[in-house]
Amino acid sequence: MAKPLLEIIRERRSIRAYQDRPIEPDLLDGLIQALIWAPSSGNFQCRRFFFVRSGELIRRIAAACFDHAWIATAPLVVVACRDDRIDEHYGPGSARFAIQDVSASIQNLLLAAHAGGLGSCWVCAFDEGGLERLLGLPPDLHPVALVTVGYPAEEPPVPGRIAPEQALVWLD
Repeated sequence: MAKPLLEIIRERRSIRAYQDRPIEPDLLDGLIQALIWAPSSGNFQCRRFFFVRSGELIRRIAAACFDHAWIATAPLVVVACRDDRIDEHYGPGSARFAIQDVSASIQNLLLAAHAGGLGSCWVCAFDEGGLERLLGLPPDLHPVALVTVGYPAEEPPVPGRIAPEQALVWLD
């Protein structure tokens, strides 16, 4: 029986150590579906995702992430990019729309990974230019974040959360 969504949200953790085990094709397909079915500004879907499974390329990506060696333990690294061609639809300076599109996709990916028994971690610490050169990205694509994915080799403790009263303000 499927878990309720709120339970999946509460259980998900950032995983920084992975088993040396490939991800099954049906789970990979679920991750892809989670990415592409995320909401998108104007439904222009100005985002691109690079799935990296090569150990050598992942090691080079880890180096571009300020030498976070744990990234190299993941069997999959998803490089999530904004597509600046969104400017054609909304005008100059609309990259924030594509960044939000990418972020919504990443959240879907994190939850789908957890629901499928996988671990993941959203990574934003990287050398943007270095990563663009490493992946040979065209001028209109820019990395927003990376997500490591794999079978967890750790079980991090539940992190604390602030009280709702600290996070929101009711305006009536």
